Amino acid sequence: MKELKDKISVTLDLSVIERLRLLSDESDRSISGCINLILKDYFKKLDNGNDEAGIMKF
Repeated sequence: MKELKDKISVTLDLSVIERLRLLSDESDRSISGCINLILKDYFKKLDNGNDEAGIMKF
C-alpha cells in the first residue's frame, strides 16, 4: 500500500529549484518526487547517526 501524502508549500532559493529541475528531468520524476526521495534519504542517514550534510540535528 502506498504511503499517504499531504500537500505543503515551500519557498526555495532559485539555485535549489534549478538543481531540482535538472534532477527531475534526468530521473523522469516530478520535482515533488525528487524532493521526497532526497528528504527520505537524508532522514534515514540522520537516523543512522550520519550527518553528512552538516545540518544540525533537531
